[in-house]
Amino acid sequence: MSVQPSTSGSLKEDKDEQSGSGVTDIVLVDKKELDSMKKTLDEERERLRDLENKLLYLRADFENYRRRMEMFMQEQATAVNERLISEILDIADELELALRAGEGLKEPNQLLGGVRMTLGKLYQLLEKNGVRRISSTGSEFDPRLHQAVERVPSDELPEGRVVEELRSGFMLGNKVLRPSLVKVSYRPNQSPATGEVV
Repeated sequence: MSVQPSTSGSLKEDKDEQSGSGVTDIVLVDKKELDSMKKTLDEERERLRDLENKLLYLRADFENYRRRMEMFMQEQATAVNERLISEILDIADELELALRAGEGLKEPNQLLGGVRMTLGKLYQLLEKNGVRRISSTGSEFDPRLHQAVERVPSDELPEGRVVEELRSGFMLGNKVLRPSLVKVSYRPNQSPATGEVV
């Protein structure tokens, strides 16, 4: 086998004539050219890494955008529901007032029956849409669920109990749509500020 310089400046190996192996000529590239090829390969690898990073950031940005849009749509739907339900609750209040007014009539049965039926359907509709009434009378006063409009002296009930509900409160899921308007008990023989017996 003999090695000869090629015309391009690299070394060229002749075919091995003795072994008859049929190996083709191998061209050896000079160091400059090899360094240039390595540099190009490294640059292409770096460019590929940059593109992969950009793709990862783009995927993350898109995922964040999708989540934000889902939350936005959910908030919009909830806001629409809240407005609708608040208006329905106003109607329920009117029906309850009509029931109270009709109780004083001599022949209130027809009026009261119709109003009770309408009110029942309205509350079924609200319940079907995730609205539930806040349980108040007899429960412990909770400022997140109740709005106290009056304090009532009571020797039988412990301090801070809801004595009477003046207007029902409602929740949509875990959110208070409106608190219950209530009267709250206090011990007449205790100081309201300290709770000490006077």
